[in-house]
Amino acid sequence: MTRKTTFLKAIDQLYETAHLLNQYENIPRKYGTDDELYMVEAHMINLIGVNKVMNISEIAKQMNRTKSAASQKITRLVQKGLVVKNKSTHSSREVSIELTDKGEKVFQYHQALDSNCLLYTSDAADEGLG
Repeated sequence: MTRKTTFLKAIDQLYETAHLLNQYENIPRKYGTDDELYMVEAHMINLIGVNKVMNISEIAKQMNRTKSAASQKITRLVQKGLVVKNKSTHSSREVSIELTDKGEKVFQYHQALDSNCLLYTSDAADEGLG
């Protein structure tokens, strides 16, 4: 196999992997509540949970999204009762975003999933190296 053929095959596999990941991310799931959430919503809740209080600009920057896209996702999470928007004490134009009790439940569930995934991956790597 030539270098070019190997490279093109690797690129095809990369595109296929990206396509499969995109499909996987677009399957709504339940994260410890009756609400179905998309992975990006769960990750947004996780980000807010880790930081306790954030504003839209911080969320957008850390999630590599536009402020508009982050704001739209936050609005959906508010509608689902997972986060609340409060007027910021620093600025009249800024709002702070915090988890509700229901959002905290999703956060804790997501944290547990991440821990289990990390343990599984670590165990699998250890077995492969043994």
